[in-house]
Amino acid sequence: MPSLKPRKPQPSAAEQPSPPAHAVEEQSMGVSPEAANKHGQGAEPENHVEEEMQLRTNPEVEKKIAEYKEANPRETEYFTKLVQQNPERAVNFHFLQKQRQHDADTKAAMRQMPQAQAIYDKMSPESQERVQERLENVNKYNHTKRFVTAVFGELNRQSMAQNRRMMTSPITKADLAAKPAAPAPDAPAPSALPVRQSVA
Repeated sequence: MPSLKPRKPQPSAAEQPSPPAHAVEEQSMGVSPEAANKHGQGAEPENHVEEEMQLRTNPEVEKKIAEYKEANPRETEYFTKLVQQNPERAVNFHFLQKQRQHDADTKAAMRQMPQAQAIYDKMSPESQERVQERLENVNKYNHTKRFVTAVFGELNRQSMAQNRRMMTSPITKADLAAKPAAPAPDAPAPSALPVRQSVA
């Protein structure tokens, strides 16, 4: 089943600059803006109303839908007639599923909201500013779950930065000397050694 996704206006081929080498690598890895947004790496703008919509197809999804339709012929017939004879009701049914998913996501976010707010209050001003930038264009209808996602994304960003510093910090000879030597593979554990008692 094709899905509607917003298509952002693109410059003509003559105006498009050649992508840098790292951009080509990212494209080949298949990193999409939606996937980056899920991991808190950026917030996708909410104002899609004026953007042109385009149909996208995915062969794997199409195959799964075809198998489901074949296994459920009465449901397929019902929704085919519904779209043809009462398209407004078909549209409402589609958005009912979206609304239910949104409701479930919002309830889950509400359970995490006290912790997210407490973490946000303890963040540095720079981190709070990054969270607010992600929420700048968010619709109020989605604000709760987007706030929790933005705080979680900032925590991930801080953790990745700290891990990167740990992995790139130089190791001194003193650090290596302080590391305890590994026991020999055949050596018994200290508690397993027999205790000799002296006889007076």
